Amino acid sequence: MQGIKKNVLITGVSRGLGYHISRQFLAEGHNVIGLSRSPLDDTVPLSTLKANVNFTYYQVDITNQQEVTKTLSDIYSSGITLDIVILNAGGIANDTQEGLDYANFAKIIELNFLSAMRIIGIVLPKFLERKSGVFVAISSVAAIRALSSSIGYPASKSALSMAFEGLRLHHSNCNIRFITVQPGFLAEKKPTLGTAYSKAATIIYKHIISKRKSEVISFPLSIVVLSQVSRLFPDKVVGKLLAKLLKFTKKT
Repeated sequence: MQGIKKNVLITGVSRGLGYHISRQFLAEGHNVIGLSRSPLDDTVPLSTLKANVNFTYYQVDITNQQEVTKTLSDIYSSGITLDIVILNAGGIANDTQEGLDYANFAKIIELNFLSAMRIIGIVLPKFLERKSGVFVAISSVAAIRALSSSIGYPASKSALSMAFEGLRLHHSNCNIRFITVQPGFLAEKKPTLGTAYSKAATIIYKHIISKRKSEVISFPLSIVVLSQVSRLFPDKVVGKLLAKLLKFTKKT
């Protein structure tokens, strides 16, 4: 894949990791088709991306079936053949009020999980027809060990990771990759025990273009190990530690 210009669809490009992944692919000469709910001139990151001639933008609510279907139809009708789809869009909301705020819980599941599967449902037949393509799911280490601050977030990320595992198994004889990315804490500047967006984007880009055998990447190592080891301890103990760790990372 290295040296070959690719058409890369990325969701959630208006800020954060999606913006930095877009910059990484554009810097390497690839075409990026960016999706997000924000107007094109609404954020500084989007204004930066639109200055690149290889960047095409569609304002779309990926939780809306009709909007997603129309947008992808427009993309294919324009003559663009997608090579890579990076399902980055996601979010977190306070769904622990009064025990469980179901409305916020459902919004998280819709945005982080169902919207990704909706796009796969439309694009996968195209990949199967061509016998090539790459899907990348931006999951989280929260899929390894749940958070104490949200119910829906780790549930949605775990569902996304497991869905990709199922897709890999079901389509194991096809020339289609389903890469799962499980990062820890991310921020513009490197957080304690975390990764800066720019560094994470580089890790993800290199993994995609290198065609490495492992289709699941988790980082940074410190958080991955802590998440795995924490499963050996009672949830009540881990819950208290996670709450303290969350407060600490917010301060730093």
